[in-house]
Amino acid sequence: MDVAYVTRNTYKRLSGAWLQPDGEISIDRIFDFIFDESLAPILSEPEAIRLYVQKKMLEKDYQSLRVVKRRFYQKYVFKVNPPKFHKSDKCELLSADFSNYLVPPEIKALGEEKVAEFQDFCEQTKKEFEGKSDDVFWAHVGAKFRVKINPESVLYANSGIQDIEGMSISELQSNIRRSIESSIKMIDGDNGATIKNFRYAPYMQRALSTIRNSDTKVVVENFYKLKIQIINSLFELYKKQTHANGYILPVHLLRASGLDPCKGCWK
Repeated sequence: MDVAYVTRNTYKRLSGAWLQPDGEISIDRIFDFIFDESLAPILSEPEAIRLYVQKKMLEKDYQSLRVVKRRFYQKYVFKVNPPKFHKSDKCELLSADFSNYLVPPEIKALGEEKVAEFQDFCEQTKKEFEGKSDDVFWAHVGAKFRVKINPESVLYANSGIQDIEGMSISELQSNIRRSIESSIKMIDGDNGATIKNFRYAPYMQRALSTIRNSDTKVVVENFYKLKIQIINSLFELYKKQTHANGYILPVHLLRASGLDPCKGCWK
């Protein structure tokens, strides 16, 4: 079976969207599969499904997955080509970091046509502002569209170096259980009702923007940080348990998902 390497970000991005569970499987079974105690009070169903798929990917149980080919949605300001797969884990593009900006909600509110116009304008104008501060660039763009904007920057470090990568399986399991315990205490605490209203929201920043009370906002943000820590730690746990060495997938799955071979190393 021909296999190829992808970046950490692409590997995780494929799970739960382009690669999904094949056949009918109950959400209860999915929660049972991802950890030895239920994370249903903390994780949304889509988050649990992504972890289920990631674990199956790392276990190389590809028969239990199906491909749902989707368009790689352009949610970023600057153009992003579909992800690539690589023949060699030594390809320098495999470890290149990804940086961009999210299309701001003020522009999204103007409709799809304006979003496309905004992206084109930013792409065409960015060279004129090389060497100048981001604030100057965004002020110029905002003036063009008559809105004040401060787009959220995005940086995905594909090297994936994190503190939790150095942990053993038992340390990761203990770390996850402590985070679960802290999360449950927050759900049962004074701000539990607010956390329950927002705990399954897909976007932290969007959820936080609707909370007026600053103290409550801090509590909900801390809950989200714990949730993200649990999700990242589970992914690292699965990697350790399967002795995964790099982010590797069959070429036929990658092609079916809409990825192209890297022009640098795939010759």
